[in-house]
Amino acid sequence: MLLPTLAEYVSAERDLEDVDFSSDTAYANWHMDAERAQDRLIDVLHDLRTLPVQTSQDVPLRRIAVFLHAMRTSNAATARAIHQQMEEYFEAQLERPHTTTTKLQRTLLMQWARPHIAAFAALPVFEGEPDDEIEVFERLA
Repeated sequence: MLLPTLAEYVSAERDLEDVDFSSDTAYANWHMDAERAQDRLIDVLHDLRTLPVQTSQDVPLRRIAVFLHAMRTSNAATARAIHQQMEEYFEAQLERPHTTTTKLQRTLLMQWARPHIAAFAALPVFEGEPDDEIEVFERLA
């Protein structure tokens, strides 16, 4: 549910970017769609961060939710640093061999998630230079 919701939010934000602010009724509709998509994303991220982990496949999904929440609630410059940190984490995880079905499923999830997360990080709201490096992994405990 996370990645389709994230894709919907990115698409809605891109639609707003394409039309720019306007008093046109169509803009108001796109703006409401973007707000609804953001509300759905916030709900999904909250659920993934607060529900108990039941299977080992839930762990990377929770980490992705923690990263996305940290990006969304940080200032624009810090969000880029968080995205870079997430990419480094993914790279480290993808270098590990897939010795079990669970590890293969985790790897596939991360590979599927990366372009969605990159599209999220590329939204104009996240433009800017990082102020300080944020250590998101401390929040994963």
